Amino acid sequence: MTGMTAIACPCGGHTVSLSPDKLPVGGRAAFTCPACGARRTFVRTPGGAVFDGAPDRTPPPAPSPDPAAPAASSPDPAAPAAVSVVAAPAAIPAPPPRPAAPDLPPSPVPAGAVVVLAALPPVPARSPAWAGAVAEAFPGPDWHVLCATDPGKARADLLAHAPAVVVAGDGPATAALVADVAALPGRVRERLALVLVGDFTDNDAMAAFARSADTVLDAADAKAMAGRLRAALADRKSLPSLFEAD
Repeated sequence: MTGMTAIACPCGGHTVSLSPDKLPVGGRAAFTCPACGARRTFVRTPGGAVFDGAPDRTPPPAPSPDPAAPAASSPDPAAPAAVSVVAAPAAIPAPPPRPAAPDLPPSPVPAGAVVVLAALPPVPARSPAWAGAVAEAFPGPDWHVLCATDPGKARADLLAHAPAVVVAGDGPATAALVADVAALPGRVRERLALVLVGDFTDNDAMAAFARSADTVLDAADAKAMAGRLRAALADRKSLPSLFEAD
């Protein structure tokens, strides 16, 4: 198709082809590379894509010669070889292991209901309003909202129920939950909409990209909260699948 853009994984082993009408410039998407197994998130640009955390492989410039430095003389084969003693580099300490989640059973969910996992903004004045907005945006019996008040329970519910939507506050209290969402297998993560609520401008693409979220919403804005949550889910569902064959 004319105008197709090749989005190459930084490992160089796989390429995803996107047509111009599937993902607009500034749009965010993700895929799991079948070559290296890494999950790659990116923002589409006019010339291609910018990947989240892609390593910079540009070689450093070669040092320019110092004209004042004396030219190296040829070694005297009769002279004894000089031996340099170099101290071994200090070992870099390994990062501390992430504590395992408590072995907690997941929360019960009605049969056939689509799960919404809500870890609401940490500011007490905002939490009740956003709790009401989540309940209004995703009403039962088709939806079932689980409120994440304990990190271990939130992780158990995330892994057991594969929620369609996760609404989380932007802060240390939900950092582990956001990391667990990012670590989901590619196809499972693609079906989930992660909405972060905090000190953002609504739908700030770069803020969402930096936090591996699908979109961000302004927690202080009390207008049309439920409608903005439904729109975030609709925008996520409108993105093309990145697991189709090239």
